[in-house]
Amino acid sequence: MKKILVCSDLSDRSHHALVRASQLVRNHTASLTICSIVDDDLPTKMVETLKREVAEGLTQTCKSLGHDDAEIIVEVGEPVAAIMGVAARVDADMLVLGTHRHRPLWDLISGTTMERLVHASRLPVLLVPNPVREAYSRVLAGVDFSPASEACLRWANLIAASAKFTTFHAVSVPSPGWFRGASDPGDIRALTHDVENQLETWWQDRGIPEEIDRPVVIPKPLPEAFREMRYEVKPDLVAIGAHGRSGFIQSSLGSFTEAIIRWQFCDVLVVRD
Repeated sequence: MKKILVCSDLSDRSHHALVRASQLVRNHTASLTICSIVDDDLPTKMVETLKREVAEGLTQTCKSLGHDDAEIIVEVGEPVAAIMGVAARVDADMLVLGTHRHRPLWDLISGTTMERLVHASRLPVLLVPNPVREAYSRVLAGVDFSPASEACLRWANLIAASAKFTTFHAVSVPSPGWFRGASDPGDIRALTHDVENQLETWWQDRGIPEEIDRPVVIPKPLPEAFREMRYEVKPDLVAIGAHGRSGFIQSSLGSFTEAIIRWQFCDVLVVRD
């Protein structure tokens, strides 16, 4: 990882992302680029004033974090398009974002800027909702058989190398009313054992880092399995592999993924295939 791009509007929320990005830059000897976007709907004079003030504010923030050499970019435009343009131009490896304040009606119509960036970005996106106190210590990752899941594990291991990893795979078991014997304990054990064998083969074939423990197979729907593991592990980082098929994230964010992003109980890493 050579280049980290973090977005800031000089709010407390974006400062959390700056602190986490600063930590990652030091750990990986990477370079840091900070971008801020000024709304292009504002009057021209106000835009120029804001650009200057934002650049000055970011410069002071960088100095306080010990990153005098950070690249600062302030642009005018629509936030998602402008940020994606900056990411491509600086050849960023990862995008780090603070979470945005909720505006219920607007979010219902268009989604938050954060969610739209997760949609648009092909880069790994790290969402940082809370003040940063230390390096990651507990990572929770859901695992399926997708390339996105593999990529997510590798990226999580990169940014949280010293953390304890807990991985799981959820298997939906048909409800008792679907067909006779659907919830028979023997059938569930057989299904779980079969999935465990598939995961072991997949794990070995892809050479997942040894530091990451094998997944626990949970015969429950994904939301229920995640909720159970969340309370057990108490993660400070949740890692999600995103792809267009069924899984953690579909081509449009489903209610489960929106819930993970909006819960804001810990950092979330989203990696696409």
